Amino acid sequence: MKKLINALVVVAALAMSVSVFAQPSAPKASGGALHSQKSAAATKLSGIVKGSPVGKTFTLTSKGKPPVKVDCSKAKIRMNGKFISINDVKGGSIVNVEGKMMGDHFMADKVDVKSIPGKKKN
Repeated sequence: MKKLINALVVVAALAMSVSVFAQPSAPKASGGALHSQKSAAATKLSGIVKGSPVGKTFTLTSKGKPPVKVDCSKAKIRMNGKFISINDVKGGSIVNVEGKMMGDHFMADKVDVKSIPGKKKN
């Protein structure tokens, strides 16, 4: 009889341990709020650079939309697939930018310069 009880205890313990490990874990709360795995999607803008860049920023204008200040301090700037400097960008340049809105300015990750006034395409 003792062997039967011991065997039942072992089987019950195994069954309980398997059910504990098989349950999916719930998201962990921190400070009462659940953390989300969502990441902000990148936004794309295009338009014409208004005036010359100041430091690592320029103003982007687009027909029918308000001007946007674009911060290129962390951006990779390219023209025809080649890296260029923010100093190469001039007022009137046509650009596509990719990044995120951060308050009142747009933080660019990538800048693709389509044309620069007075510069011929390679």
